[in-house]
Amino acid sequence: MIGWKETQHTQGYSMTEDMAAAVLLPLLLLVCSANLERTASFDDTVKLECPPVNRGVYGQDTWIRCSVRGGSGRYVSRLVWKRLDSGTHGSTVSFFGVKDWNGGRFESGWDKVNMEVWLLVRNTQDADEGRYKCLAMTDQGYVESSTSLKVTARYTEPTVWSVPERNIVDDMEVTMFCQTHGGYPRGTIHWFDQYGTNWTRSAKMEAQETKDKRFDLTSEFTVWRVSSGSPGYRCRVVSSDGGREGEAELHLMFRDPEKSVQRWSNNSIVAVIVVVGSLATGVLLLVLLQRRGPPRKVHTEEEDIRNEEEGAEKEEEESTAC
Repeated sequence: MIGWKETQHTQGYSMTEDMAAAVLLPLLLLVCSANLERTASFDDTVKLECPPVNRGVYGQDTWIRCSVRGGSGRYVSRLVWKRLDSGTHGSTVSFFGVKDWNGGRFESGWDKVNMEVWLLVRNTQDADEGRYKCLAMTDQGYVESSTSLKVTARYTEPTVWSVPERNIVDDMEVTMFCQTHGGYPRGTIHWFDQYGTNWTRSAKMEAQETKDKRFDLTSEFTVWRVSSGSPGYRCRVVSSDGGREGEAELHLMFRDPEKSVQRWSNNSIVAVIVVVGSLATGVLLLVLLQRRGPPRKVHTEEEDIRNEEEGAEKEEEESTAC
């Protein structure tokens, strides 16, 4: 080791900070891993306490903070954050004091005033969700603790429409659609009528996963016989934990009453035909009677003979009287 230093000194070579980091970081990782397996080397008087769950929002910066407690004169000289669900031993996401590690989105540090170690996740992504472990070397020994990161992405305000969109009439079949984008984790869409009745079980929903692991939701709800007396419906976007994220209302556009085509039942059609037919028959008979005039008297042959006999009898009676 002495010869190495002398050789470097004689050559006028001085190691840069980046080269030192390249040499020290793997050594530090090996030391931390070795100490993890040797639990007896941990100092029981110093503890690292992390919250069970940390919540991050997609596209925003997320802070994970853990408190160093116990002991006296505490000081953190080395700090490593590892992702536990990235292989058997996990993957290192940040070294204390080293910038641009792992793409520059992760950074760690030591807050001496508040006695906290922290991990900063910039531009949080869905893929960052998981469990993390912190290993800290204090002036009294190594401490460790783990925590979870839950990532959420809010869905866009839903849009809603119907097919057909206009000129709807009573008893018509209408299908309504509700759509929202870019949420995480996968949520659901609920349907309600204007009276608050939940019709979600009668709807069909499709969740499409995007390239960045978020979800686009589309729900389809069909009403077989709509009524102009209850034209109001609304869809609600619900997150995976049951929270309400957005709503959209839809009022079915019925045709104006004066433009509506009246729909007759079979009984109504029969009744109209009977009435119209009766009126037409009555009018026709009246016209025929008016054209024929008063009825004429019809004489039969028997009546003529009877009249002749009565005339002859009258004549005989008159002659006898004379």
